Amino acid sequence: MKLRQLCAKGHHYLIFEATEYVPSDYITTNRTYVDWVIKMEVTQNWYFDDYMSRLVAKINGETVYDTEQLRGAMSTGENLWASGRKEVYHNADGRKTVELNCDFTEITGNYYTPGDCHISSSMALSTIPRATTCPNLSGYIEDSYNISLNPASSSFKHSLKVTFGSIDKYINSNGTLQTTEYKFNNSNILFTLPSAFYNEFTGKYKTGTFTLKTYSGTSLIGTKTGVFTANCLESRCKPSISGTLKDINITTVSLTGSENKVIKGYSNIQATLTLTSSSTSEDHSTITSRVINGISFVGNNPIIFNTQSKSVTITVTNSRGFTNTNIISTTGNLIEYFDPQINLNAYRVSQTSSNVKLTYFGKFFNQSFGNISNVLNAKWFYKEDVYNSEWVLGGNITPTFNENNIVETTIDCGELYNYKKNYRFKLSVIDKLSEDTKEQTVTTGIPNHDWGEEHFQHHTPVYDKDANEFLAFKKIKTI
Repeated sequence: MKLRQLCAKGHHYLIFEATEYVPSDYITTNRTYVDWVIKMEVTQNWYFDDYMSRLVAKINGETVYDTEQLRGAMSTGENLWASGRKEVYHNADGRKTVELNCDFTEITGNYYTPGDCHISSSMALSTIPRATTCPNLSGYIEDSYNISLNPASSSFKHSLKVTFGSIDKYINSNGTLQTTEYKFNNSNILFTLPSAFYNEFTGKYKTGTFTLKTYSGTSLIGTKTGVFTANCLESRCKPSISGTLKDINITTVSLTGSENKVIKGYSNIQATLTLTSSSTSEDHSTITSRVINGISFVGNNPIIFNTQSKSVTITVTNSRGFTNTNIISTTGNLIEYFDPQINLNAYRVSQTSSNVKLTYFGKFFNQSFGNISNVLNAKWFYKEDVYNSEWVLGGNITPTFNENNIVETTIDCGELYNYKKNYRFKLSVIDKLSEDTKEQTVTTGIPNHDWGEEHFQHHTPVYDKDANEFLAFKKIKTI
């Protein structure tokens, strides 16, 4: 760069030349030089007396020349005044712009001397290749990734150190880690996140540090750092669940003939589970929670008593916080059994009758369990409704069925029940698994009329012609 400025008296030009010099070690030292020259250009031969002046030159704010001296006449053209070389260190990114300043001050002189002059400018130097920026990475442990670098010079070499928990090693050409530093000639680095990372943390991920060193030959240019995140892949690190179910209730198994079948509400199914905290053996996690049908359990053989389904839902969580759920079923079918249900209505034939009749109806699982068919046994009982009386077996009943319905039937209980007393009646039904019992009181009968010494009462029941029955004896039919 050549700077030329006319001096104050109009006969001379002050010239300040600056040229960059690039040494062979400019990359390793991050420096270049500025060669400078100061000249005074005379436009024509002038005769003048000697004069005293001061000349100050600065590069990037630092003085490179400062002198006061007596000068005489100069010939036409450019006259060398001073020259030199200034060392300049570049910024961390290799860039640098220098400020150039040159001041000529006339101390004594006459009309033919130069007069004052000032030069000020800037010059951008060449950019020196510097340390490569370190990339960041987020990846899954046990997977491989290509780390791309963008070096300032294709001749640069690099090493990449991985710091993760207690691990502090260098990536080598195979993408694995080694203790000693390895330098890459290329700008693509293969890295397989090692399974050893699992040992350094619990949870689903952890961050570490990359340290990238850039070399020019054997000289270290600079060091940059980056962040990488090691993640646990859920499909690899979540718990795994498998297993079988069987009925361990001796009673229900004897009815179905198979431990693989389930009787709804009565089978006790036991699971035989295989649970692992992770599908990868390197994960080192542990199972922290086991849940079956919403209830926590321990071990691998939980039991669901009186199950309503042939399937169970198993949910397992490990120490990294990953959860997996699986539904396990028996190989046999679910038998939709239901408990027998009976309804009873006992009543006197008339108001003062000793004859009581009993009407019943209900529902019953009138099917086979697989190995044994269900059977319903029914009995009725009675007793006088007084304290400490005992039940008397009235007799056995043989119900009539319409598929799973017990057909409404009326039986005659005989004329044993004095209308002046209250009686208690009971109907009990029992099948292969369960039973149902209903009780009802038949109260004292009310005569149509009665006399006393001082009164007469008349009791006539209201008759419902449409229903063909007396309202006082109307049966209540509910299930």
